[in-house]
Amino acid sequence: MGEVSYSELLRVVPIWLYAQNKTLVAEMPNVIRQAQEELMLRLDHDLFQTIITGKTVSPATPLIDLTTEDPKVMEVRALRLDYNRVGNFTPLERRDLEYLTMLYADARPARPRFWAEYGNINTLKVFPAPQQAYPLEITVNVQPE
Repeated sequence: MGEVSYSELLRVVPIWLYAQNKTLVAEMPNVIRQAQEELMLRLDHDLFQTIITGKTVSPATPLIDLTTEDPKVMEVRALRLDYNRVGNFTPLERRDLEYLTMLYADARPARPRFWAEYGNINTLKVFPAPQQAYPLEITVNVQPE
């Protein structure tokens, strides 16, 4: 048998095994799902590093939502703001959400210096809350195609 695509493998393996083991055929979707999850854990995520541009953070939208990015964001590596809007991005420091919420009140906007994950790994918040809109540059590792 020559080279087989992943989709073709998903189609033919249950057919091959059906006559030999009906229990395995029923369990095959779980086996494939677990194999995909294990593969994602073992991949070197740094090979899939990319920079997301075109997003902004502002007083009206202090949260940065990466949950709908395609390809899916697996890990946020760095967050940078362009304070002067001239393409000179300055990195923000990552800190713990509880620490930052105690230190900075949303009602007192200023120039952001920190960021934290907010609720899940693909939703971020900057601290202190920004007093104006700033362009963002976000370095992330994405799920391979």
